[in-house]
Amino acid sequence: MKKFQDIINRILTMITKILTMVTTLYFFSILICVFLEVIFRYLLKISVPWTEEGARYLLVWMVFTGAIVAFKREENIKLTIILDKIPERTRMYFLIFIYLVIGLFNIILFKGSISMAKLDWHVPSSTMPGVVVGYLYLSCAFSCFLISILVFIKLINIILNSTYNQVESEEL
Repeated sequence: MKKFQDIINRILTMITKILTMVTTLYFFSILICVFLEVIFRYLLKISVPWTEEGARYLLVWMVFTGAIVAFKREENIKLTIILDKIPERTRMYFLIFIYLVIGLFNIILFKGSISMAKLDWHVPSSTMPGVVVGYLYLSCAFSCFLISILVFIKLINIILNSTYNQVESEEL
């Protein structure tokens, strides 16, 4: 079982590295769009409308892919004042409850974003031909799907580690 966990962790680490690179690429693409907008608008006196909307779409995708990376690395904002003060056994149950709530929230958000993507799939972007508004909602669905998988893996790790620690302490 430990070997299986190691394989899953290596796969997740590779996916996290890829998503980190993609998020960084989104960030630099936003910088390029905004830079082009400034250059065209103020130096060349030409309005290029797609740069603003392109930066907005990229920002949405950057935020949602960044959320996956932050969740995987456990770098998101947490209030641990309660968790720090409760016993380890109770903390495990509390963490299971927290991850179940996070998973449920992501499943609901996933279903809602898929519904919105379907509704807006044929709504064209106002300034970018070939791009539809539904792409924005797909970023949310993508993020929720991967975070739900991470929640499931974290729940399994919590349960397996607590079982492993129980067996270990009973042997001592």
